[in-house]
Amino acid sequence: KASVFFDFGTGGTGKVFYVDDVSIGGAAPAAVPSARTVDFDAGDSDYQLGGSSDFGNAVSSRAADPVVSTNSVAKVIKATGAETWAGTTFMKTPGFDLISSGSETVGMKVWAPAAGIPVRLKLESIADNTKTVETQVNTTAAGWQDLTFNFASPVVGTSPLDHARTFDMASVFFDFGSTGSNKTFYFDDVTFRVLPV
Repeated sequence: KASVFFDFGTGGTGKVFYVDDVSIGGAAPAAVPSARTVDFDAGDSDYQLGGSSDFGNAVSSRAADPVVSTNSVAKVIKATGAETWAGTTFMKTPGFDLISSGSETVGMKVWAPAAGIPVRLKLESIADNTKTVETQVNTTAAGWQDLTFNFASPVVGTSPLDHARTFDMASVFFDFGSTGSNKTFYFDDVTFRVLPV
């Protein structure tokens, strides 16, 4: 039997107390990192698009899904002549690490005009943008698809994953490595801290 007394010896004043993860007779259960999903619906304020979020002549905006027009998604146009590294910084969460040890995977729904297009996802530290980690996958079809980015396997030639850093900023690069040719891409439902199955 266990009892908990909050503010013991003091009369009640309407204070609220919370208890979580209580363990008796053993170690406390390991904390499960909470997943965080950003979508582009009207009520979600976790993202930014357009203006200073874009670089290298990429142009991003919130737009209607090209398949289900009632759904809002992010749209990125890699304009003709855009830099090979043109992209969009779509999320900043100061102090909240977007990945953690044991949950280095990020899921993203992507609409692309063709299969075989490289999509790169980069995480960096807002406090020190020289601290980065990048991973890349190729689209598998034209249209919508679910892509999985595993930061435990960074792109060769880029910085290794270092969990001593806080990665609290995310950028996406479509058709990475190719000069822009006015292709349009869409993405939605970006889920950080995906736990392994």
